[in-house]
Amino acid sequence: MNTTHLKYIIEVEKTGSISKAAENLYMSQPQLSKAIRELEESVGISIFKRSSKGVVPTTKGVEFIMDAKGIIAQLQRLETTYNPKKSEMLTLDAVVARCEYISEAFSKFLSHISNDKKEKIIFRETNTTRSIKNVATGENNIGIIKYNVAYEQYFFQMLDERELKHEILWEYDEVIAVSKNSPLAKLSVVTEADLQDMTEILFGDNIIHYGRSARSMKDARENDNMHHILVYERAGMCSALIGDENSYSRITPSPEGYYDENKIRIIPMKSQDSKYRDVLFYRKDYKLTDTDKLFVEILKEVISEL
Repeated sequence: MNTTHLKYIIEVEKTGSISKAAENLYMSQPQLSKAIRELEESVGISIFKRSSKGVVPTTKGVEFIMDAKGIIAQLQRLETTYNPKKSEMLTLDAVVARCEYISEAFSKFLSHISNDKKEKIIFRETNTTRSIKNVATGENNIGIIKYNVAYEQYFFQMLDERELKHEILWEYDEVIAVSKNSPLAKLSVVTEADLQDMTEILFGDNIIHYGRSARSMKDARENDNMHHILVYERAGMCSALIGDENSYSRITPSPEGYYDENKIRIIPMKSQDSKYRDVLFYRKDYKLTDTDKLFVEILKEVISEL
């Protein structure tokens, strides 16, 4: 076994395809298949199995790949720390919740980067569970999640079990986004009763999320009278809101001017369980870089403005 083989299986797991992984690794499919067989023989387990969805890890394979990602991440950190040329690279590797203020902070962060520096910047938006998994396995360095305060103990336990340090960034009440033509657009505050006959726009990959979206998804599947639209990007959410005046989406408070007021209205939400918190987290063995600290500093500035 060597680190090259570990990188091979990580790429296969990422793409879900031997042929696609081979293409990304600039090698032939037979070569990659042979390398995986040799690795499986050396460790004594089957790492992958074929399914209708392509190549997927076995139960043991999932554990092995998580460990492999951790090893590769550790090696990359060692190389970056002790290689003078690589240590000069400006790096931000973050996985975050889909929040308007985080996107605004990232935009401001980019404006602070001089073009004469080498950069490796990864900024990924996804759901809470995926964010935690990515940071725990070393796929990303830092993460930000959002959750309903009623589920804080659940998420703190998840972070602690994976040895992730965490810091609460802020607490807020969710708000509602609607079309300017929505019957709710003229309201100063929205209640749950106001939303009864409306269509909720949800992020489809938040079905495993123990926040508002998860409950809405569950209810929507169990109650045919509830209407919902599933999207996977914020651009899709905006398009759905503008196109359907009877739809709404629950979002995080956003910077002034983030949404076009001629198209979308943002309204405060009044509810017993509308309180949310956002949390910054990273591995306990990870030391925040100056670049990480710059991003977090800008993030907190944007929060203070809200």
